[in-house]
Amino acid sequence: MVTKNLEVSLIIDSQGKICPYPLIEVKKAIKKLSSGEILKLITTDPICPDNVDSWCETTGNTLIRVDNHGDKIDIYVKKG
Repeated sequence: MVTKNLEVSLIIDSQGKICPYPLIEVKKAIKKLSSGEILKLITTDPICPDNVDSWCETTGNTLIRVDNHGDKIDIYVKKG
């Protein structure tokens, strides 16, 4: 699936959930991907981008982009 020039391998919809639940879902899902593949997280939690960014820094994954669409936030993570 191509999303704004990114080849997304997996999408997680965590709308309505607050951290740490979206981050827990990211941790589980990233294990299913191969190195270099991209995960898209859809969330409504405004704290989630910071939590995912911190997690990426400690795990070797890369936060590629955060797109804010009003209440909805799309977070793109590349598996390291």
